[in-house]
Amino acid sequence: MMPTKPNKTILIIGAGGPTGALAAKYAAAKGYVVKAGSRSGAVPERLAGVEGLVPVVADATDLASLRAASQGCDAVIFAASQSRNAKHRASSSAQAVDRDGARKAAEACIAERVPRFMLISSAVASKPDCGMHRFLNYMEGNQVISMKYEGELAVSKLYADLETTGLSYTIIRPGGLTDKAPVGPTRLQLGIKDELAGYVSREDVAALTVEAIDSDDLRNTTFEAFNYGTAARVTTFGIPLTLLWMTTGYPLASTSWKPVDGWSELFGTVPVMRDAGTSF
Repeated sequence: MMPTKPNKTILIIGAGGPTGALAAKYAAAKGYVVKAGSRSGAVPERLAGVEGLVPVVADATDLASLRAASQGCDAVIFAASQSRNAKHRASSSAQAVDRDGARKAAEACIAERVPRFMLISSAVASKPDCGMHRFLNYMEGNQVISMKYEGELAVSKLYADLETTGLSYTIIRPGGLTDKAPVGPTRLQLGIKDELAGYVSREDVAALTVEAIDSDDLRNTTFEAFNYGTAARVTTFGIPLTLLWMTTGYPLASTSWKPVDGWSELFGTVPVMRDAGTSF
């Protein structure tokens, strides 16, 4: 049984999406009170029947609704992204959600004194010349990976002068998301400076994001996450190799990484890499 987190409340913005729903389920199983945020405020279809959820309106494009939903929370997870629904694409574009929505969510957290803001972004977000960055921008549309990075920059800027306030953020850049079974912390690999690209299970991203909320090692930090053995140097990925990687899942040359024993040890690798100045 998972250890519980009594009397702690998490808001998940984008709880109706695949990663947000998994994070909501994981947090609820750990004993958190989970505010499942969506544009409508209804229980998302993916979360039907899950106990411990409080459905709330949390429209990523509307600061007032984000502030209202964030009240009384111990942490907020931003798992929203541009809408794939043509009906909502105009009002929920990458610019409106992945960039401006991330900023508004951080503003809401700061205004409501939420101790921790967790932003799920994307690997290679800060590498516009990388073939994978360009490929994903094209395939997903609306320059979504570029917009995620602009959202990251806005969030880190908002928190730049708040280090003594007890408020902090964490930006997680997962690799290419898969629906494969989770591998857990002992088979995950982290990185910094957007030096790597690889695959990672959605379930692992959801679990990692919830577990990272209480990690002091990850305060005001940005890092990447991959399934062990799938990560390769970003410089490897030109357009042709990106197409191969995306279509076959072929694991390219892996970096040297020593598996860890649990979440705490995994998160502790980030400050070590940060001090060393590299993921390698």
